[in-house]
Amino acid sequence: MDAFSSFFESQNASRWNSFKNFSQISPVVQSHLKQVYLSLCCALVASATGVYLHLLWNIGGLLTTFAMLGCIFWLLSTPPYEERKRVGLLMAAGLFEGASIGPLIDLAIQIDPRLRCFGYYLIESVLMAPNFLMVMELTCAVKCLGDPSTVEMVDPKINFADYEIYISCYSILITAFVGTGLAFACFSVAAMLAKRREYLYLGGLLSSGLSMLFWLQFASSIFGGSTTIFKFELYFGLLVFVGYIVVDTQDIIEKAHFGDLDYVKHALTLFTDFVAVFVRILIIMLKNASEKNEKKKKRRD
Repeated sequence: MDAFSSFFESQNASRWNSFKNFSQISPVVQSHLKQVYLSLCCALVASATGVYLHLLWNIGGLLTTFAMLGCIFWLLSTPPYEERKRVGLLMAAGLFEGASIGPLIDLAIQIDPRLRCFGYYLIESVLMAPNFLMVMELTCAVKCLGDPSTVEMVDPKINFADYEIYISCYSILITAFVGTGLAFACFSVAAMLAKRREYLYLGGLLSSGLSMLFWLQFASSIFGGSTTIFKFELYFGLLVFVGYIVVDTQDIIEKAHFGDLDYVKHALTLFTDFVAVFVRILIIMLKNASEKNEKKKKRRD
């Protein structure tokens, strides 16, 4: 028994050590990756701002899509030494990209009414709370049950008679974003821990898959599509862009090893991968939610 336990302990220790092994990535490349992912996070914040602006003023559409493409081409044509300008163009591209997918986010909000439960408190008694922590405690003391006018007390000691607090609840949109973030993080770490250039050969296959998706979309727009083709484009496109996360991550690491430390361009590459995966996951979840709603209506009828 001791021999078996020592064997499994050694196996687990070796796996954990291999998981922590970033020795193949030099300190310079590691510093570059930190800049890349920090820029990516800033671009995602800018994209969320673009979504919010669309929800306020309905600015998303074809114009913002062309503006996003213009910012990307302008960024790629700007020399690397103009760092501030290129970072600003990356943020602008993220903003316009968020506004462009704003109609899809708006559709998700209309399909999932729970998203309309935003956290706020609108009564005079809140002003009488002794401190901010008291307000936060009251906010966390209730949970939304789908209907904004219905709340359930978690702590019976707190008197809710003078408070009207609506807090945001889980939704399709949040689930899609968290799922995209987890998938992006897992595949990025897998690409970093893998051997150098191990997955770069997939670039050709993924490019062929992307070309296939383009021609399918082109044919569907001319001859008309079907539900089967739409599902194939959706799931196959998700598979392609998840693969691009791995390939692009290894490509960025390999270029950095050879001196290409253009973190703005590399962040733009990963940003496009993230948005492509997020949009497809969101569409899949919205489609499944609408199908469930239709089945529930049929059962009621």
